Amino acid sequence: MQEKLDFDKMPVVDSIQHKTFGITYKNQTITGIGLYEQGLTKFPHDIISLQNLQTLQINNNQLESLPESIGELTNLVELYVRQNNLKSLPESIGDLSKLQVLELTSNELKYLPENITNLKNLKELTICGNNLTTLPESIGDLSELEVLNLYNNKLTSLPESIDNLKKLKELSVNKNCLTFLPDTIGNLRYLEMLELTFNNIEFLPESIGELSRLQKLFLNNNSLHNLPDNFKKLRSMYLLHLAYNNLTTFPESICKLKTLKLLNIAGNKLSSLPECISDLTKLNILDLKSNQLSELPNNIDKLTSLQILDLGNNKLKYLPEKICYIKTLQTLKLYGNELKDLPKNISKLKNLYYLDISDSDLQSFSHEVKEWLEEFDEKATLYIYSRGKSV
Repeated sequence: MQEKLDFDKMPVVDSIQHKTFGITYKNQTITGIGLYEQGLTKFPHDIISLQNLQTLQINNNQLESLPESIGELTNLVELYVRQNNLKSLPESIGDLSKLQVLELTSNELKYLPENITNLKNLKELTICGNNLTTLPESIGDLSELEVLNLYNNKLTSLPESIDNLKKLKELSVNKNCLTFLPDTIGNLRYLEMLELTFNNIEFLPESIGELSRLQKLFLNNNSLHNLPDNFKKLRSMYLLHLAYNNLTTFPESICKLKTLKLLNIAGNKLSSLPECISDLTKLNILDLKSNQLSELPNNIDKLTSLQILDLGNNKLKYLPEKICYIKTLQTLKLYGNELKDLPKNISKLKNLYYLDISDSDLQSFSHEVKEWLEEFDEKATLYIYSRGKSV
């Protein structure tokens, strides 16, 4: 038996948010309903009579299904059914022709009905934390889609037809079981953000270089050994995460990404950095921790915008003097190395306020450096963390 609602007892609210219990009105007509955390086990049938309903938020309940009659809500623009127990979607979901936002995070969906691709006006589709193993090949028919979020499912591949999503700006497939990307992904010419963390991707297709508008790329925690040469064509990129892969050499194609502001390549197997890294003059944050670096390039001072440099857990014994000429440097992390000393001109780092030299053999440091460390440690706005021997 369907549960009923007494609309007269529901508070009127300005808008239906993710944590709202209430209704919104426009011209004396109910246009939005929020039923957050109401313990619902059945879909309230009374809702179907609200033919002018535009927004329905029914998050954090115990619904196991949606009724076929939901397709009668033909004016629905936004549908949120987060954190329920949905095991499938009704075929009639495809009748919601005006739907622009569909949010189904944290349910138990194993597949999507083919006719979900009838939602020709859909702009945002979020199905995080479900049990999807495949996507319908017809997913490419969602021609207006701008955001597709599939975080934390069991997808082993993406359909070739994904290239038909010509307006897609954000694609998130974090925490799935992907081992590769389709070549057609390079046709997503409007893509600005691509998230692929915590998969098993071993290589990227050359076509990825065609994503000329891509600004943010998350590839950490995969199995990448290298990057394709075409990677250098991603000239709009400003944020790149490659941490915890299997890179043994620094991909020089990265040096061509002149707009890069953040590069995280921690947790790989890098033993050196190329001289061309100095071309990344807009870089603000460089994370190289947990590699096998034994030295840094002498031209590292060319990183004239660098503010945060993390070199923790490497094999560094010395730093090049040139590092002292990165005037913008504010945070320098050197913990877990084999440092015998710091550069004698380290005092030139006037903007430095955080220095971590934990696990260094401070007794081997020069007298001048020790004095500077003592002064540095005494300044109220500056910090030094040393778990090794005292200065």
